Amino acid sequence: MQDNIQDQTPEWIKSSSSLYEDNYFLAFVQQQTSSPKITLTTSLKGTCRFCGKCKPNVTYKKDAHAFSESIGNKSIFVDYECDDCNQAFGSTIENEFGNWSLVYRTVSQVKGKRGTSTVKREHAGFRVDWADPTQLSLTMREDFPWCTIDEERKEIRIDMPQESYVPLSVFKAFVKMALMIIPEANIDAFDNVITWLGQKKSIESDIPLLVSSKALQTVIPGIPPPGWLFAALAVRKTDDLSLPYATFVLAFGNYAFQILLPCMEKHQNIDVTLIPFPIMLGVDPTRPIQPQEIDLSGTARMKNETVPTVFHFDVVEKIEHKMPTSESNNINESDGDHNTL
Repeated sequence: MQDNIQDQTPEWIKSSSSLYEDNYFLAFVQQQTSSPKITLTTSLKGTCRFCGKCKPNVTYKKDAHAFSESIGNKSIFVDYECDDCNQAFGSTIENEFGNWSLVYRTVSQVKGKRGTSTVKREHAGFRVDWADPTQLSLTMREDFPWCTIDEERKEIRIDMPQESYVPLSVFKAFVKMALMIIPEANIDAFDNVITWLGQKKSIESDIPLLVSSKALQTVIPGIPPPGWLFAALAVRKTDDLSLPYATFVLAFGNYAFQILLPCMEKHQNIDVTLIPFPIMLGVDPTRPIQPQEIDLSGTARMKNETVPTVFHFDVVEKIEHKMPTSESNNINESDGDHNTL
């Protein structure tokens, strides 16, 4: 059976998998569903990885999540991010990441710090939330401009409104999460990147990358297990390889994302093409998913952006809207099947 699957796997998928197997080692890989709490540590006890300050000049009273709690991380922590840095990142780049990822988290029923999220636009009579763990409720006015309903196919296509965000800050948030888990032996190569992360205002030319601030995005079909979170960090085995130094993959709900880590010291005169990590190609190697590239280089705040999304539903009900002389559609989706276009 395994040989048969291998024979049906496209060559470019085999090539991608072989590239990582031959040239990279997994510095970190963790899959969370209902895992017990783990805390990553280093030999530099009481020293913050990001500001370099030590106890008693800084405190460590807050829980330092390796990955944002907003995406459902309840179990993976570190003991080397001080309270000041935790607060500073949380109120800046991690807040931007939360705004940007709200739609992805909501449609995937990801439970963050305050439970499952809601997407709403009161002025448009639009709301998306989970009525219960098996039923996603979409409520909107009949004249909602970014929605089409195919009752015959029981399919609704909707451009889900995003909260405002700064793309480069979202990219920084991905980089910061990757640096939370990179081994102590590799962290020195990212000194200038850590400095860049702490800058409140940056332009793309300031990025110590030598890689572009783009990401790959994949939609994983089906219903993810409750609390599912996957993270992996692959690091180049040797410096004589003409390949990117490290790549970070983060998956939650129905979505997976991949970036290259900026590293000026390790990226001189090499090919920095972002090659999909195996999970980015889906769970069935014979029917691979082609990841989409998303640009996170912008420094201007993005407003009125949307995420094209497809849902499959069971029932459409006409209900009276609170606003006079208007109606809304309430679509109850019970099979959890949804995809981004």
